[in-house]
Amino acid sequence: MDTLHIVARDGYLEAIQALLVAGASVDAKTNSGQTPLFQAARNGHAAAIQALLAAGASVNAQGVLEETPLHLAALSGHVAAMQPLLAAGASVNAQEVLAETPLHFAALNGHVPAICALLVVSAFANAQAVEKETPLHLAVAYGHVAAIQALLAGGASADVQGESQSTPLHIAAQKGFMEAMQALLAASASIDARYKDRWTPLHKAAQRAHVEAIQALLAAGASVNAQGKQMLTPYTWQREMVMWRQLRPCSQLALPTEVFLATVRLPYAKAAGCETLSREIYGIIDNVTPYSKMSDDTHTDSKLLRKPPFLNHRG
Repeated sequence: MDTLHIVARDGYLEAIQALLVAGASVDAKTNSGQTPLFQAARNGHAAAIQALLAAGASVNAQGVLEETPLHLAALSGHVAAMQPLLAAGASVNAQEVLAETPLHFAALNGHVPAICALLVVSAFANAQAVEKETPLHLAVAYGHVAAIQALLAGGASADVQGESQSTPLHIAAQKGFMEAMQALLAASASIDARYKDRWTPLHKAAQRAHVEAIQALLAAGASVNAQGKQMLTPYTWQREMVMWRQLRPCSQLALPTEVFLATVRLPYAKAAGCETLSREIYGIIDNVTPYSKMSDDTHTDSKLLRKPPFLNHRG
């Protein structure tokens, strides 16, 4: 980082002007490919940005990750720094290496004024990055309620599907973010939207045992009998997850995941690839009550909650 980068980072306007007059390169790059304009944008120095632009700085210069100065200004929520960049022609929908736009960066940190400033100049509210996440997905994932509301008001789809076909409501339900869920439901998010494995938001809330989220989804009309992967309903999925957590200590032995699956749900043992297990493990699995045949009393049987039998001789 040369002297011009340093003074641009700190916003020393007179020093910037003096260095430019002395012949400093306005677009000199650091090892990360960033010019002095990046430093001024990241730290919100609007006057420094104007001086650099007046000296011919490239407003759409890219770093090694293909980010632009506008990305960094949006990430930090510096609206005053964003304005001269936009006025100079900064690309509002520029994509960095993961195809995230400045709006993604603003949403990530929940900077509402920055979000609004970008939406006003036609930022794509439903822009999708490499993994198909939109700015709304990111705002929901980090629980930025005000940002969620701003994005929805700016045209973001409440039902846009991201990676594995997850909607923002799936994410909010899985994390138990009540206010985020309420904002999405108020925007008419699909209550029974299907995830890749046919899970609904109610499945995801049940998976993590978020009681308030479960209650809110049911009150909004979520189907309690919706069937996901392997025909599991939210109720049976939650019960299975309780059993799974009891078996988690087994992971310390680096036993195959198929063992866990088989001891929880014998009907799916073969589908899980249990042919690869030893005869010893098979003998144990064969003595486990199939999950689908367990009574309510069996679910809470202390024998099922203690250390699985195949651990007894393995220390």
